[in-house]
Amino acid sequence: MVVIANDCVGGELYRLCDEEFKSPFMWTVLPIKDFIELYKNYDNINFKNITYNQTPNYYFSWYMSSLNIDNKVNVYFPHHAKIENKKVFSKFEPVKGQSMCGWDRMDEYIIEHYNRRVDRMVEKPCFIYSQENRNSEEELVELLELANNGYHLIFITSNKDLISKYKKCDNIRFLYKEKNEIVQKIQAEAIKNNFIDFVNYK
Repeated sequence: MVVIANDCVGGELYRLCDEEFKSPFMWTVLPIKDFIELYKNYDNINFKNITYNQTPNYYFSWYMSSLNIDNKVNVYFPHHAKIENKKVFSKFEPVKGQSMCGWDRMDEYIIEHYNRRVDRMVEKPCFIYSQENRNSEEELVELLELANNGYHLIFITSNKDLISKYKKCDNIRFLYKEKNEIVQKIQAEAIKNNFIDFVNYK
């Protein structure tokens, strides 16, 4: 299965299903504008045309790694920082299961793993979007309208009006969450238990 998520729920789903990572979009953040761009132009993006950057981290005091894909989409790695100053953060190689890591060769690590997983993106993708408090209604509606005739989308939201309006769309499945709820592992378990065939469509 190829899962593209805007937050860590994608990585949690792969873990729960004990599946090989067939997408580089896990343990990453995709802001809604980039998520929409990726969804809308998935078939026309050159995923191998990438540029590594360092970006201010919204949650912590160090810079996080990011990739610009084909001059169209930015994907952020909030758990991975390229750190060269030992006084700022102790250097260590990324460890499987480690929530935060800094390394002076983080750019090489991210690019290598990204390219390896891009090569596995041969199946139809299923997109998973978890609504954020800062999302505008217009952005959410744009994404849902695109999904009317696009790839499968699992939409995690607290907006009951949007669920009611789009619940009959064949390409969308909704997962309700309480406001401010951020529990990706629980959300991934709900997706596995209720929508795994929807994720693994042909």
